[in-house]
Order: sequence, then structure tokens, then C-alpha cells
Amino acid sequence: MVISLLVGVFLGWLMALLYHELPESRSRFMVAGLIGAWIGNYFWFKLGPAIYGFAPIPSFLGAGLFLGLAWLLVNLTVSSKQ
Repeated sequence: MVISLLVGVFLGWLMALLYHELPESRSRFMVAGLIGAWIGNYFWFKLGPAIYGFAPIPSFLGAGLFLGLAWLLVNLTVSSKQ
């Protein structure tokens, strides 16, 4: 489970590197990746192989979907303020 959460934080960090216009975006994307990995493991743990209790596919799916939502919300709020 810990490795799954680290995958989420890592994906959030990568997303923050790609989208670096906002200075506080790094911590927010890392938290979003963490939450997404947790949600992915909670709902889709049976999807794909598990290696020592770590299911990489649900972690990537959950973090990717949640980070996509976070990115969309950030874009909507930034574009509405301009």
C-alpha cells in the first residue's frame, strides 16, 4: 500500500513539473496523486496483477484520473480569473 501511495505522489510530482505556472501547484498535484492512488487501489484493487500487495495498474489509473480532474479544475479556475 505504501508503494502505491508513493506512485501517486510521484505522478503528482511529474504533473507539477509539466504544469508549473502556479507556484503552489507542486504540493497540490502531489496530494491529488496521493488521493487518486488511494482511490484507485480502493475501487480497482482486483484489476491487474498484484506484486507483494502492490497493484500498480489501479494506482496509475486512480492517480491519472484524479490528476486529470485536478488539472482540469486548475485550468478552469485560472482561465476564469484572467
